[in-house]
This record gives sequence, C-alpha cells and structure tokens, in this order.
Amino acid sequence: MVSEGDECFRALVADLKHDLGKYVAWRSANYPELWAGDWDERAWNEPEWVEALRSDILTTLGGRAAWEIWDERTSGWPRPWASRAMAQVEQAVEVLRRHGDLLRAGASVELVRAHRDLVAAQRTIRDALRRAAREAQSE
Repeated sequence: MVSEGDECFRALVADLKHDLGKYVAWRSANYPELWAGDWDERAWNEPEWVEALRSDILTTLGGRAAWEIWDERTSGWPRPWASRAMAQVEQAVEVLRRHGDLLRAGASVELVRAHRDLVAAQRTIRDALRRAAREAQSE
C-alpha cells in the first residue's frame, strides 16, 4: 500500500489537479454569474450555463464523470486521508455524485436549486487540489 507523502502520492495529486481540478469547471467557471450564485430564474434564459455545468461534471475528462475519474485514481489509497485537502476533495466529489441523476436529466427546477451545491463542490475540488499539490511538493 502506498502512503501519502511519497512520490506516488505527489504524482497522484499532480494528475488529479490536472485531470479533475482543471476540467471539473473548465467551461462553467467562465460564467461569473453562475459561480456567484446568481442563477435562479435567469438559468432558463441562459441554457449555455446549464450545459456548461453539466458538461464539466459529467464529461470532465475523456467523457467520464468527475467521480469516475476520482474513483479510478484513488481506489487503492487508504482512507481516511491524512491530507485534509484530499478529504475535502473526496467530500466535494461525493456532492457531485449525489447529483448525478439530476445532472444527466438536464435543465430542471431541481438543478437550479442544486446549482449552488454543485458550484461549491467544483470550487472546493479546484482549491483543495491546488493546496494538496503545494503541500505534497513541500514534503
């Protein structure tokens, strides 16, 4: 079993930072109103917001959902994570996973209601992976 703090962990974090952290919000981060939470009834007039959010989470990299990438890359790693940042990423990925059916269904009132949780999870994944990468490099 590989432990945190070694070269394999640094490689894992670097890969996740690129493959998950970068692409989980590739398009949706370009809509400041969406990321600021201003997405109530305006969402119906901004269909590209819905599509950007769905695309980022459901087809993060290579047509795979964000949680599929996380599961694939971290399945052999012991839990709980010693790294607080990695634990935060895992929690945020679970938020996305819980909303998978809703995201697949497309634009809906429920998706509009859930968008703040989804965007917060995207932001957490990006920020926490950046922190984990800095911490891994300093060890």
